[in-house]
Amino acid sequence: NPGTPLLPSAPLPAGPYPRLVTAADGADVPLVTTEGNYKYVGRLDLRFDVAGNLISIDEATSFPRRVVVKDAASDAAGVADSVVPNPAVQASSVAPVTECLAAFAQPIARTEVALNVNDVAVPSLGFTRGVRTGETNGGNLVADAFLHSYDVYAGAAGLPARGGATKVVAVQNSGGIRQAAGPVLPVGTTLDATSGAYVGVPGTISRRNTLDVLSFFTNAMTVVTDVTATELKSILEWSGSSLPGRNGKLLQIGGMTVTYNLSNQPQTISGTGAAAVITNPGARVVSVVLDDGTKIVESGAPVAGAPDVSIVTNSFTADGGDDFVTFRGIPRDRKVNLGAVYEQALVEYLLSFPPSNGLPTIPSTDARYANPNGSGRITVVP
Repeated sequence: NPGTPLLPSAPLPAGPYPRLVTAADGADVPLVTTEGNYKYVGRLDLRFDVAGNLISIDEATSFPRRVVVKDAASDAAGVADSVVPNPAVQASSVAPVTECLAAFAQPIARTEVALNVNDVAVPSLGFTRGVRTGETNGGNLVADAFLHSYDVYAGAAGLPARGGATKVVAVQNSGGIRQAAGPVLPVGTTLDATSGAYVGVPGTISRRNTLDVLSFFTNAMTVVTDVTATELKSILEWSGSSLPGRNGKLLQIGGMTVTYNLSNQPQTISGTGAAAVITNPGARVVSVVLDDGTKIVESGAPVAGAPDVSIVTNSFTADGGDDFVTFRGIPRDRKVNLGAVYEQALVEYLLSFPPSNGLPTIPSTDARYANPNGSGRITVVP
């Protein structure tokens, strides 16, 4: 709200605090949120009657407080509302977490290439796109980790081995690849002054890095089976519907190549969540070819007689998150939990690389990851 102190360079508020929304019964409901990563502490003081109905909002005390630690830098900047960390909270809550995280800072792997997991382009470093605007080598790495996870866990889950008649592809929604939670892959990072993005440079990778990048612990590795060519095209249509814009629903892919023609109609939906329905199927996906050369979509149409595929992804996407209506409509009995979370899949894949200088290493000679802008899995025709 006007007068509320914001952090330096913070974006403008998205709306009033609280924002009143109307419930189905017509009642006003105060809605609040703050920017993430513990930058603010939100407060909302309300009064209710005995029946639980909202009476009033204390506007004088209901606002988010920015968190600025009192130190030499904040003093020099003249920050009047800086705070001194509470020793009791530090000892009981902060120190144990810090000690735990120290173990996760130990290197588990190395990379000889810069891994692009940014959600924005960093042209000064050769990153012409981010994970939400197109293919990147970091997105490829995550998708390939999913294929590796299928190979590791499929047997125990009662699924056939990948290869031959068993066609398996992987997708990861780019919104599930995080950047701002902390250092990105790997530990060595540089701040790009133009974009404001922290960019991973070649070096070691720790569990803190993988947990920062794949942060959602509820994202279980899930295999969606018996996906038809029509269903796969529809899923990819929604993925590419926001291009050339920036959106977390864009899928990073493995096991296939996809060509989008942006001059064609995008898929559209009405409603959101469980109420979402497809209103235009879209015509942007003109080609889908599996890595073994099998054509699934050609000239914008599903290929007659094309084999069904299995899609290994995270449970959020498999269940229809980001308004993937086609994923949501696939019956539950065609979705198999592999028993691992998506960050675990990345760790296990990194550990599978041949060692160099004592650690599993992604070599600069690996064509899948040598270019921060990807290896040509996604082609976009303007």
